[in-house]
Amino acid sequence: MNANTGRDGLLRVGLYLTLWLGVVITLNIVAVVGWMLADPELTLTQLAGHAMPTWLLVGITLSQFTAMYGLTEAIDAVLGRWHPVGARVGRRERLAWIPVGPSTFGFAVLVGMTVGALGGWFALALSEILSWEGALDFISDALLDGPHWSRVVMGVSVCLVAPLVEELVFRGWLWDALAKRSRWPDWLTCAFTTVLFAAYHLDPVQSPAVLTTGAVLGLIRLRTGSVVPCIVVHAVNNSLAVALVVLGIDGGPTLPWCVGLYMLALGGVVMMRGGGVTTSVEQAT
Repeated sequence: MNANTGRDGLLRVGLYLTLWLGVVITLNIVAVVGWMLADPELTLTQLAGHAMPTWLLVGITLSQFTAMYGLTEAIDAVLGRWHPVGARVGRRERLAWIPVGPSTFGFAVLVGMTVGALGGWFALALSEILSWEGALDFISDALLDGPHWSRVVMGVSVCLVAPLVEELVFRGWLWDALAKRSRWPDWLTCAFTTVLFAAYHLDPVQSPAVLTTGAVLGLIRLRTGSVVPCIVVHAVNNSLAVALVVLGIDGGPTLPWCVGLYMLALGGVVMMRGGGVTTSVEQAT
């Protein structure tokens, strides 16, 4: 690997993380200001004990996902869409949008239904230990107590938009920048994007719990070479979580059952097969 090859991928990742940090800071400032304007009687120290206004939570969530994917397109527009080998690649290849067979799709659904139990157990345990009310609680409030329009928007965001955008960024664009442009070993790319995915949630309860799910998503990307089954797993997992919240089902399986379900999910990953073969050079779309 020559020096220019390594610098290209690392430059993209570093630039993305720097810009994303700016987005996070900006969105948090907007959230705090909007929150205090919505309820002028609240002081800054009292915000943690009150639910964020639904309209503000929905707006911040949609802005976050828009910026999250938009940064990848902006960086590629500025730095170009050329791989180190000199071939200009299309959007699908950069994002690992490679079709998979029906069996892999089916196993992805199975994995999505079983992989989140262990992370959910950790989240419940941590929330009780830390007495923390964070992102998961805000989302639950929006799904249960918000106006009908916000329930629909939040449900679609959690079940469809979040899995699509997050997987395209973490297991797609960032993975490509590290594994293909910087030629990182697959295992290192998998580990780094998994930890980054957990850290991105910025929640002391959710972030550690997400590590278990993120690790499986990374293994799926390794196994199949495609981001498509990752999106399916993520969407099924989130949809199941939303369904449990809406139906008012609290708690969950005991730890041994959660571990067993996680092992079942790993078995589903082993049964998956790689995606279809695509040309190495595509016209940019």
